[in-house]
Amino acid sequence: MLLISNQLTGIKTQEQCSLWLLQLHNWHQIHKGTLLEESFNTFRNDYCNTHKGLHQAYTLIINALLHLFSYLNDSEIPSTTNRLESFFKHLKQKLLLHSGLLLEAKRNFIKWYLHFKNNPSK
Repeated sequence: MLLISNQLTGIKTQEQCSLWLLQLHNWHQIHKGTLLEESFNTFRNDYCNTHKGLHQAYTLIINALLHLFSYLNDSEIPSTTNRLESFFKHLKQKLLLHSGLLLEAKRNFIKWYLHFKNNPSK
């Protein structure tokens, strides 16, 4: 699963997308027994997935498939969220410098921050 998921950011064409989806399907056919394995949890007195992380990763990908490759059809959509994550990291760092602000002042700070980021002075 890790090898298949690591290939996601390299997909640039519909053909590569189709091949990746085929790989995912083949992986599932081989490993569906492992995904469905359950173990008895004596603390909760219940059964749970033996390979919880693997099951969650696969489920996340399956649930995201509908929108996962939208960027292939629209050049305005980036293929990763790196720029967005970087933007929010920068915003959080700026907010940390003003950690003493009241909630309403923090909201105003964010509004002004977004305003100046979207309307740079000329």
